[in-house]
Amino acid sequence: GRFDVKSTLPPPGLAARRALIKSELKQKVAFDEASVEAVLKRWEGWSAARIRHLSKMLDEHVRKHGITTVDGQLLRLMVRKNAEGAGFRLPEGVLSVDQLHFAPALKRSLKHIVTMLREPQRLEQVGAVLPRGAIFYGPPGTGKTAAAQAIAKDSEWNLLVTTASDLLSTPKKVDDIIKQARDIRPCIVFIDEAEGILLNRLDNPQGKEVTNKLLALIDGPRKLHDVFFIAATNFVDNLDEAMLREGRLSEHLDFTPSEDALLSVVREFVQARPQVRWLGSPEDFVRRYPDLTPANAQGLLNRAIRQQALDSSTGQVTVDLREV
Repeated sequence: GRFDVKSTLPPPGLAARRALIKSELKQKVAFDEASVEAVLKRWEGWSAARIRHLSKMLDEHVRKHGITTVDGQLLRLMVRKNAEGAGFRLPEGVLSVDQLHFAPALKRSLKHIVTMLREPQRLEQVGAVLPRGAIFYGPPGTGKTAAAQAIAKDSEWNLLVTTASDLLSTPKKVDDIIKQARDIRPCIVFIDEAEGILLNRLDNPQGKEVTNKLLALIDGPRKLHDVFFIAATNFVDNLDEAMLREGRLSEHLDFTPSEDALLSVVREFVQARPQVRWLGSPEDFVRRYPDLTPANAQGLLNRAIRQQALDSSTGQVTVDLREV
């Protein structure tokens, strides 16, 4: 006898999304229907209000730049601009994958992830299953965070950063980060120090609830389009098999540095500081410390420069790479 009639208004379906993206267009334009539809399929679950807002942005952009054809690439640009307007931007100075110093096999794997994110239809057209995410493992200071930022830059996806300890603080944190990712997708969710939620649940009761919830969201009945998870960990043993299986965090990248990658980092460090008088060669330094991570190598060299600068009475700084 009160509020006893309930109506559910589901998110718009594909046909409705197609109509909504055209709803605010005042300029007459052509549509590349195939590429537009490929993008609209990935907007499953988006509200009518959000799509109408993107349509208004599209109308303004089309009129401002004299565009005559709307394609999927242009729709992805509108989504990125909308996310930037909400304050989601990469820090300045983020390097691309090509600029990072990694072994060739690792760099190739990173580029494959970028291609998957930029052009998911290349795999979908041949029936391949897109992974939901990747695990980056290796010692601290080996560039896992820099790699995640580079993937976001090259793929032009947004990046959300969190840690396992933050997600473990309360189960609601998982819901919050997923809601954020849905709102600004396409989005990479980077979970640093992720061993707390990656370890086998039988041996890790502290993270069991969070791991279960994350698994349900990654691979549950409600599709999570255009959200890619990257979990970074210093430990690779005893990880939960449910997280690692195909279709989930199935891309496993080893960031243990190679000697060639370390040498490349040291060379760039030396070349970037011509005001320092360097004795010896980067090869001399790497021979002394073949197992250093790039971050620790840069730390040693920075410390050597600081000490010499403080000890020098003339202002001339000399660093001998054979004795650092």
